[in-house]
Amino acid sequence: MFKNVGKIEEFFKVAKSDFENRTDELSLREYIGAHCLICFVSLLIIKILEQRLEGKHSVTAMLKSLSKVCCSHIKENYYLFDFYNDVLQDIGKELDIDFGRKIMTFGDIKKIIGQSKKYNVCYIMKRFDCVTRCVTVM
Repeated sequence: MFKNVGKIEEFFKVAKSDFENRTDELSLREYIGAHCLICFVSLLIIKILEQRLEGKHSVTAMLKSLSKVCCSHIKENYYLFDFYNDVLQDIGKELDIDFGRKIMTFGDIKKIIGQSKKYNVCYIMKRFDCVTRCVTVM
């Protein structure tokens, strides 16, 4: 029964430290529940990604790198991406997203977002049965 207690404790430690789980700023019960659900699903996704990368990068390192991904509008339909590191390279390889491209059009960005949503939702749904069993044990 206590075999995975360390993993469960780490799960909640990450939820408290790396995700902004600030329910004290919310007023309605529905908002608090929705906020907690979003935080839980986000944590679930990043933990699955950590597992797929075989622990090569910590959750904190992945979140920091992903939060730095941004672009600047250059002209007309072109955007410049100005941050790239080894964490993004590994995440990109796993999710089939090229974070190394410096300049993209708006259409390119929309295409990448569409592909990643379709792929990741399918993967998460396949894993959901395993996750629900894990959550019911908690």
